[in-house]
Amino acid sequence: MRVIWVLSAIASSMITGVVTGDRQAIIRLMVRGPAGQEQEIEAIIDTGFDGWLSLPSSIVVRLGLAWRQRGRALLRRRPRERF
Repeated sequence: MRVIWVLSAIASSMITGVVTGDRQAIIRLMVRGPAGQEQEIEAIIDTGFDGWLSLPSSIVVRLGLAWRQRGRALLRRRPRERF
């Protein structure tokens, strides 16, 4: 993997991430539940982002998040996942 973003002292709020060998841009995000509990996740940047974030059901339950919509998907190199 190679780093494509560099954190600057001037712009400390800049998002940093990596590009994988499969050319996927990945960043780390902190997801916070309604009671303040947090979970850091890795997220793939999607150029077709439409405002939605899909999370595994285990994280939704752990953080006490409200379900907006449920679905199933077969993710590359992973077993079928509920989200």
